[in-house]
Amino acid sequence: MKKTYLKQSYFVIFLCCLFLNGLAQKKAEFYLKGVIQSTGNEGVSGATLLLKDGSSGKILNQRESGGDGTFSFTVVAGNYIVSVSYLGALSYQSDLIRLTGNTDLGMIQLKTTARSLKEVVIQTSASKPVIQVDGRKMIYNVQNSISAQGGNVLEALKKNARSDCEPE
Repeated sequence: MKKTYLKQSYFVIFLCCLFLNGLAQKKAEFYLKGVIQSTGNEGVSGATLLLKDGSSGKILNQRESGGDGTFSFTVVAGNYIVSVSYLGALSYQSDLIRLTGNTDLGMIQLKTTARSLKEVVIQTSASKPVIQVDGRKMIYNVQNSISAQGGNVLEALKKNARSDCEPE
């Protein structure tokens, strides 16, 4: 009886040590936050933010800014770089951030760029039309039909208004 009690006591002490060791190894988490603004001082919604390791440049986390331009990362103490990109604006990259506690980067202002296209050309990759008439024959090129994508031959022919087919 005493041996069983002693074994149970050792087991409980062992579990307590494991639990306390796990708590001791958990690193404190901090937040890194800020606001993305346009040159008109309006919040930029949907800007892409990358949190990178300060020494290796490896991407650790990716986020989009909220509707009012706000963002927040939860991280442990360390060195980081924040990169911001948005369509129609110049990309932004912060200096090295040495994070030892909660940090507010404040306002990050993106500079807009004015770009215009000289020309837009829309080309088709299809070499044959979807339906060809050759004398008394009608040829239906399934590979060029958008409505035939993801189905079988019978479904493709049913979707073609000029053909009448029923399964046997």
